[in-house]
Amino acid sequence: MRLETCQILAGWLIDGSGKQTLSNVLITVTNGIIRNIKDTGEGLPDKYPAVSYLDLSEFTLVPPLVDSHVHLCLSGTTDQGVRHYQKDAAYSVLKPVMEAHLGEYTARGIVGIRDGGDYRGYSTRFKMEKSRTGKQRLKVKSAGRAWHAKGRYGGVLGTFPEEGLTLREAIAASVNPCEHVKVINSGLVGLKEFGLSGRPQFDFAQLKDAFEYAHEKGLEVMVHANGHEPVLTAVDAGCNSIEHGFFAGTENLYRMKEKGVFWIPTLRAMEALYENLPNGSEEKQVAVRTLEHQMGQVAKGSEIGVKIALGTDSGSIGVDHGRAVSHEIRLFLEAGLTPEKIVHFAAFNGAAILGAAADTGAITEGGKARMIAIKGSPEKALSGYEEAEKRFLGF
Repeated sequence: MRLETCQILAGWLIDGSGKQTLSNVLITVTNGIIRNIKDTGEGLPDKYPAVSYLDLSEFTLVPPLVDSHVHLCLSGTTDQGVRHYQKDAAYSVLKPVMEAHLGEYTARGIVGIRDGGDYRGYSTRFKMEKSRTGKQRLKVKSAGRAWHAKGRYGGVLGTFPEEGLTLREAIAASVNPCEHVKVINSGLVGLKEFGLSGRPQFDFAQLKDAFEYAHEKGLEVMVHANGHEPVLTAVDAGCNSIEHGFFAGTENLYRMKEKGVFWIPTLRAMEALYENLPNGSEEKQVAVRTLEHQMGQVAKGSEIGVKIALGTDSGSIGVDHGRAVSHEIRLFLEAGLTPEKIVHFAAFNGAAILGAAADTGAITEGGKARMIAIKGSPEKALSGYEEAEKRFLGF
């Protein structure tokens, strides 16, 4: 077999592991596999004149990215008429919408998304159809229909247990396919009063029983939870990830770290809500305070070692698929996170949630040569990710 070898000179390398950025590195790739990563000092090496070089000395290399919280069949439009229509629209109407959303991700070097549910479970149907055709360019994991308590928030994303059934029994009886279970254990964050998040939708015993059943079936559990008690009951019951987690509190951050629970803080969703509220309104003031509080929690969570992953809640109001990833990265930077931490959260932890860390989560010797080259130094490249010149290597 003929060996095809090339070498890449990168100005900066953020490998996804969370370790310090490397500068002026030479990456040797043979047949799509990274054989060697080494410091070159300054300038192009001249040891192997017969080998072709790709000069990316003005670029930062990062692994492919993952959005760990999206709603694929919902658009980020602020038009309430469209949003209401999409909830009840036929699959034939929403299929091209989902196809377009996938295109927004692939155009930005995002290789995986995790869906948090929709009213009819169309995202799972769409993913299964794509898998059968063999034309799926990015990895999609879908919750199908989310579970919420009757009479509580969550109708737009799924269903509730029928009368007389526990959450476990309802999940066991469901004929709707899913690749992980999504449970909604609180409402939305209230904007009438700062810190208002409500009570849990399910008690600890119901959650624990349901989560144990899901795990027995090989399914992980993602839980929408805001507020101290809804997060606490979900974490103690054994969930795999907390979605949103506004006003979770420091105690819960430590519990998430202790139990290895992923946290997807969805900063952009609150920022977009703030942007679309009337100027001068009480709700707008509460929204910006809530965003700032969540950014503080992210900084604390990062400091103590919580397994944070980047997720945008794309499909919620004002949160556009694909584009929102750059907003989330910017907000992580504004929260004080380092480029190394951000890439670790957006690439490695996201890939780990999808079960794909070995393939796409980091740039390592022996791994696949699949990388994004972003023009500029690390902070400049990440802060301007949407507009920056990008090259996709090995996609």
